Parts: sequence; structure tokens; C-alpha cells
Amino acid sequence: MRVVCLANLCTALGKRSSCSRSVSDIAEAIDLLMGTRLRDSELPRAIQMNMLDTLGKLLQSRFARCQDCTDIDTAIALHREVVQMRPSLQPWRTQALESLGDAILHRFQFYRDLQDINEAITLLEEVLQAHPVPNLNRLRVLNSLANSYLVRFEACGNVEDIDAAVRLLREGLEVVFAPHLHNIFLSNLGAALRWRFAERRDPNDLSEAIYSYQRALEIGAPSDQRRAEVLHNLAVALKARYEDQGDPRDIEMAVKLHREEVKIGHDLNPGSPLNSLGNALQTRFEHHGDIADLDESIIHFREALELRPEPHPFRTSSLNNLAGALQQRFHLKSNSADIDEAVQLVEDALKLTPRDHPRRGTLYETLGTSLHYKALSQKSDEDSVSRSILHLRNAATFTSSTAFQRFNSARRWAEVANRLGHRSCLEAYRTAIGLLPQLVSFSSDIKVRRKILSGADFAGLGTSSAICAIRFNALNAAVEYLEESRFVFWALALRLRTPLKELAAVNGGLAERLRKTSQQLEQTSFRDQDGEIFPAGQAQARKIEAEAARCRELANEWEATVKEIREIPKFSEFLHPKRMEALDQAAKYGPIVMLLAGKSLCLGLILKGSKKVEHVPLSGLDSGIVAIYAQLLRAGLKEDIHLPDFFNGRTIDKSEESTWRHRLFGRRENSDTMSSEDILRAILADLWISIVRPVLKALRLKASKCEDPPRLWWCPTGQLAFLPIHAAGVYDPGHTDCVADYAVSSYTPTIGSLLKTQIGHCTSSPFKMTVIIEPHAEGCSTLPGTAKELDGIERTVGKTRMVALRSPTASEALKSLANSSVVHFACHGIQDARDPLDSGLLLADGRLKVSQIMRGVEQEDGTRAGARDEFSLAYLSACETVKGDDGTPDEAMHLAASLIFAGFHGVVATMWTMCDDDGPAVAVAFYEHLLGQCTPERAARADLTNAAKALHVAVGKLREKENMTFKRWVPFVHFGM
Repeated sequence: MRVVCLANLCTALGKRSSCSRSVSDIAEAIDLLMGTRLRDSELPRAIQMNMLDTLGKLLQSRFARCQDCTDIDTAIALHREVVQMRPSLQPWRTQALESLGDAILHRFQFYRDLQDINEAITLLEEVLQAHPVPNLNRLRVLNSLANSYLVRFEACGNVEDIDAAVRLLREGLEVVFAPHLHNIFLSNLGAALRWRFAERRDPNDLSEAIYSYQRALEIGAPSDQRRAEVLHNLAVALKARYEDQGDPRDIEMAVKLHREEVKIGHDLNPGSPLNSLGNALQTRFEHHGDIADLDESIIHFREALELRPEPHPFRTSSLNNLAGALQQRFHLKSNSADIDEAVQLVEDALKLTPRDHPRRGTLYETLGTSLHYKALSQKSDEDSVSRSILHLRNAATFTSSTAFQRFNSARRWAEVANRLGHRSCLEAYRTAIGLLPQLVSFSSDIKVRRKILSGADFAGLGTSSAICAIRFNALNAAVEYLEESRFVFWALALRLRTPLKELAAVNGGLAERLRKTSQQLEQTSFRDQDGEIFPAGQAQARKIEAEAARCRELANEWEATVKEIREIPKFSEFLHPKRMEALDQAAKYGPIVMLLAGKSLCLGLILKGSKKVEHVPLSGLDSGIVAIYAQLLRAGLKEDIHLPDFFNGRTIDKSEESTWRHRLFGRRENSDTMSSEDILRAILADLWISIVRPVLKALRLKASKCEDPPRLWWCPTGQLAFLPIHAAGVYDPGHTDCVADYAVSSYTPTIGSLLKTQIGHCTSSPFKMTVIIEPHAEGCSTLPGTAKELDGIERTVGKTRMVALRSPTASEALKSLANSSVVHFACHGIQDARDPLDSGLLLADGRLKVSQIMRGVEQEDGTRAGARDEFSLAYLSACETVKGDDGTPDEAMHLAASLIFAGFHGVVATMWTMCDDDGPAVAVAFYEHLLGQCTPERAARADLTNAAKALHVAVGKLREKENMTFKRWVPFVHFGM
């Protein structure tokens, strides 16, 4: 039959066009079919439908190359006609639905009508249901549907669409067998994971994306176009990893791959390789500072823009990229033409972008930053200043952007407003800080949350926001910023353990719903996924992702419940960050001193329970000096320090060495070597002169030898958290002036955590103490002093009031946390520098980790419990139990803070390794003072809030010993009440 031959010819022409890149073949095929009576009633129905379907696909192919909207509209009309000709669910109908869905998807990618993408997904989901058995048809639809979800994500920003795409692509990879299909699925999975990484920052996603692209290249692409696409995706992923991890080899390889991609070209989107190469060169410029890279990137951005005339869907992206590069060049060369063009380009891009499109947030930020540079170049340009702030505020509050985008925009807004002296910087910091819980939400496992918080974007946020507030004399805001921007990790965890007694009295149903959801969420959100998941296979990966999806579902349910609770009268502030009025109540037992180190000086904020914050400027130290002190102390505790070597390894100029020598040695500037004693003496004296003495003066505290010295809580931030503020003083022979002469010092990670510990001075239930000793931890030196320590504690406390656990497992030790008034650990402790969540106490079967303590102990009913609700005390007679993580000083990933946040009200711990003989001596003296007034009959009245004073007394006795050194007595510290 002639018409069948004609159909075959047109199909062949279409295939040849795909290989030759010739539009003429497609045009010839379309003309042939258009000249045929396709709806002739004499033609068999099956042939009619096949011819209409072929014509629709050819028109769709021509549209992809020529962007004539008539072609795609006609193609969709033809496919709809074919669907109407196949009313029943049969193979031909599913084929027609698939063709229609694919055509509508193509139209959406160009014209961005959301109704199109939603319809395409609905159609393809119906087709997938018609192919339940794994075969080529199901594989094809899995890929098409996954691609549709990714396209909708790009338009709407709903990360659940990426999850759906990943799920579909993983299913395909489990059964795919043909190499060319394997290549396609791997590449598309890589794209989905790379986008999801940008949303959730899980490094496993980015690692697997790169692995997937590399595997796709190894398998080999069926065409140059396909290879170019894989090269593009791999290069973009490597650039993302460079931005996340900073390995310069990644950006070098990304540039190389993009250059290869440009040589191959891209038929359907010729501007894409040029645009991506420009992005990679711009990023490399930011690393190397080579202006040639920036200039070349601008050339490529201009070339890409030429290839993307209106109404090209990616024109706005090219406009924004070129504007950003010109903005950077203006910053270097101050050529006003560059910044004027940048402003105009972004304004043009905004006109082309729908009001709710996710890309609009990025455009707002680029325009705001460009206007800021323009304002700086034209000193009296008030219009540019106000417009800059307006657009940066728009970027930070644009709800269609991701939380990470809004956070970065808010930080940019704060930086610009602060530099311009614009008061909106306070609003900007409040906005950035308010986004933190979304960035480390329950949907990520705990290690991903910790990694996010250790990123450069978060460094110093609390300090910079507080200093900004102090500058505008907003002292209450400064305290609130510090409180809300630090320990985000812990604050999120504690939200799940919020007491619900008051809520239950008002609405028992809501309280019960929140309680159950919180318990389930706590069990799932503290999952700890070690390593990269992709080598385990797609089935295992799908299982892990199902668990993560369940966690997100619970998180959404929890958020919805909290929102409902806030609608109840008197509960509008439920689980909102505490404001100054509430925080001030934490100082009712003694003043709280928040310390922060700025670039030029340190600052103190004092809460005294008077509803007024007192600001104390502290000259003499700054953030740079504090950071060097922390490094010097860390290194000096291990071995003597050779100063020339130490200075060479730090950012200390030769011109600064003399100043540092004088600071450290005083008149003995010519010394080159410092012992731990030298280092501690110098640091403690400087802390005393520059920080502690001015604070004590502001508090009007006097040196006293009285029996009941006042309490004082230190809340150091940033690198100050690594310095022994509690021991600051001048320790000259025959004369000492130090903190201990004025007050009993304690630390608190946050003001809020101190509020939680203030529940009264006595326990109302029987006193119970558990002593855990492990002298023979695997891989560690023996601790012979632990037996001596246990004997001393038994003599002091009495065997009837304590339980001794000798060499218990981590599980057994964990159970004791929930059942004891006092838990005493005498064992090795370790700080894991690679992953602070793996830090812990070394017991018979390994570590009792920070992550385990956070999860608590599982009860018979499946719930988890931390420390007892009533007053409880932990004594960590182990090394490094408050040695924090350098990367997250404001998250306190150490054991002492873990126990405070887990529910203990007081913790005794050590900042570094202690002498084996000192552990038993301090412990015995501590318990003698703490429990000395308690007989067995009065054990229930033990006032454990005297722990800080007991440690104060015990360390005082240790200091009196002959030949005592700073290294031995300084590390003992108290946290909490």
C-alpha cells in the first residue's frame, strides 16, 4: 500500500535528520504527510492513527529546532485526535497518551505554562500504570516521567518532584540492560541527584551524581550529542563539588570538560555549552583571581546570549550570568559601563520572568548587588542605595526560592546594609537567622545537618549579627541573635522534647498528636547514614530514600500540628525562639556573660535578671588574636612550641612577630620556645586583663574568701569557646588575681539551656548514683587510677547509695543516663576531629557516641528517654569531654554539651587530657563537698546544684598541691546549674 510506504519514508527522513542535524529532512517529511489525505475514511483506522502520530512527532522535532509555536500546537492537536480515536485502555492508546504527554512537555519547556507540565505528568503516570511489568516500554516511560518531574521542579522548586524522579530512575536502573539505556538512566539520575544536592546539601547525592556521570561516560554514549550532554552534566557536578569542598582539581576538570562540550556543540540548545563554560571560568576566577578567566567568561556569556533570543526559555539565565560577571569586573576595574550594563541586563531579565518563577529570587539578588556597587561608585546615589536594599530584601523573602537561596540573599542583604550603615541590616540578620531551622531540618540525617552548619556560609553569623545590633544599640536583639543563631542543631532536637503539660490542659488531642509525632520523628530524624549509599545498589538506595521520605512526611505533619497549636489563644508563641523577656529570667541565680570576638575588639553582654542588657566593650583582644590563642593552646598541650615554626604555619606576618612575642613573653621577647605552662600563663593573663577583669568590674564583684561566693555563668561564642575563661588570671609568684577569687564559674552553651536546668535545688525522688569505670578500653593505655577513683567515691558516697558498673557496654551505660541522679564516668574519652558526632566515651564494646546520647535510650513502649526530668548530674572523669569541633564552635559537638541538651542539668567535664592521679583526687574532693551534709536518711535532699561550688572547692584543693601546673588543674569545668 502506497500510504504505508509513505509513512516509512517519513519515519526514515526523521531518523536521518536526527543524525545529520538537517532540518530539511524533517520539512520534507512533514510536507509529504501534509499533502496526504490522512483522515481518508477508506484508510484503515490503525494506519490513520499511525500517520497522524508520525506527523505529530515530526512537527514536534521541527519545533525543537525552529521554535515555531504553530508546529508544537499542531502536534499536540494531532496527538489529542489520536487519543480520541483510541478510547479504550490498550497498547495503542497508551502509545498515544505517551506521545501526547511528550509533546505537551516540550511545549512547557519553551512556554512555561504550568498547566502543560501538570497535564504531561498526569498522562505519563497513566501510561506507566499500563506497563506494570518491567520491559522496554516501562523503561521508556519511567525515564520520560522522571524527566517531567525534573522539569516541573525547575519551574516550581518543589523538591518532592526530584524525589519522585530519583525513585523512578532508580527503578529503571535495577532492570535496564541495553548500554544506551543504561547511559541515559545514569545521566538523568545524576542530574536529579545534583539538583537535590543543591536543595538539601547531602554530599552523598553529589558523590553519587558524579559517579553516575562517570559510569555513563565509561559505558559510552550512542551519539556525540549524548556524550556532550553527559560531559556537561559531569562538569556542572564537579563545579558544584568544588564550591562545596574546595578541591581545585574539580574546577580544572570542569573547565576542561566544558571546553570539550563546546567543541561538540548542542543542536537543540547551542547556547548551553557556552553558558556553562562561562560559569566554570567565572568560578575558577574566584579561586585563582586570574582576570583572563573572567574576561573569557564574559565573552562566552555574550555568545550564549546571542543564541538565546526572546522568547528563549533560558534567555533570563544568560542575562543574569552576564550581569554577574560584569558586576565582578566592575568591582575590580571600576568601569562604570560594566555596572550600568549589569543593572540593565538584570532589569531586562526580570521583565521576562514570571512573578512566581524560582529564578526570580536570584535575579533580585544580582540586581540588588549591582545597585550596591553602583551606589558605592557614585557616593551620593541615594536612589541606588534604596533600590539595592529593596531588591536584596525581595531576594531574601521570595518564597519561591529555596531556603538556601533565601539565606544567602539575606546574608548578602545584611552585609550590604551594614556596609552602607542602613538599619535594615537588623531585619536582614533576623531573616537569615530565622531560616536556619529550615536549612537543617529533620529531613536530613544528623551528619548532613552537622556538615551544613560547619559550612563557611554559617561561620560567624551569630557574632556578626550581634555586633551589628550593638552598633545600633539594639542590645536585646543582640542577645536574641546570639541565642537563636547558635546551637541550631541542638535547638531543633530539643523541640521534639518540649513539655506539653500546659497544652494538654487546653487541648489534649493536639498535645497527644504532637507527642506521638515527635516521638516518631525523633526516632527517624536521628538516623545516621554512614558512607555513600550508591555502591550498595539501587534497591538499597530506594529503601534508604523511603525512610528519608517517611521522615519528611513526619516533619511536615509535625510542622502542621505546631501551626495549629499556635492558633490557640495564649499559644501563639509556642516553640518560637525565646525573646529577651524570657531569656532574662535565666539570670535569676547569677549573672550570665555572653562573650563575642569581633574583628577589632571583644564584646561582653551581661544579663543580670534586671530586664536590661549591659554592654561591656573589651579592648585588647579580637577575633584574630583569639583564633591564634586557640591554635596555640591546642598545639602547646601536646608539645613545646617552637614559635618561628608556629608563626610560619599561620597567617602571621613577619612584622607582627615582635608584637606576638611581646604579648606572649613580655620582656623575654628573645625566647623561641614555649612550654604548655608558658602558653597557659600568657593566655590566662591576657584573658584576665582584656576580658574577665573588665566584666568583673562591670558586675562590681570583689575578691573574697567567703564560704559562699557568688555564681557566674560564662557563655563564650565562636573561638572563645576553646579558651579557659574560667581560669583567667594573673598567676605571679606570691601574688594571684583570678576568677576563682571573685566567683564560682560555670559555663552554659546557651541561655535557653540554662533556663531548662533551673528546676529547683533538690530532687524529690530517691538519690541514685551510678559509677561507670573502664580502665582497659581497646587501643588505649590502661587507666589504673579508675579503681582508685571508684574506691574513693564508694568511701565518700557509701555503697548503699550507688551502683558500680565495671566495664559495661555502651548500651548498658546509656540506660544508666535515664535512671540516675548522678552518673560518673571514669574512662577514656575522645574527640573525633573527622566527625564530632562520633566523639564519645570509650567503653567495653567501643564508644558511647555523642549521636547515641542524643537519641537517648529506647524504652519498652518504643519511646526514647534521655536524662531524668528531675535534677541530674553527670561527672565525666575522662579526657577531652569539652574539646569542641573547630569547624562548629557554636554548635558544641562535645560530650558535655550533649549531656546538657540530652536533659542533664549539670555536667562536670574536662577541656583536655588530665593527669591520671588528678582524676581520683578531684572526684573524691568533689563528692565530699557535694554530699558531705547528706546522710543516707537525707539522701533525697542532695542539692546537686552545688556541683559548681563543689568543683570550685575540689580544684582549689588540687591547686594547693606541691609543683602543681596549669595543665593539670585548668581543664576541670562545670556546665549548667
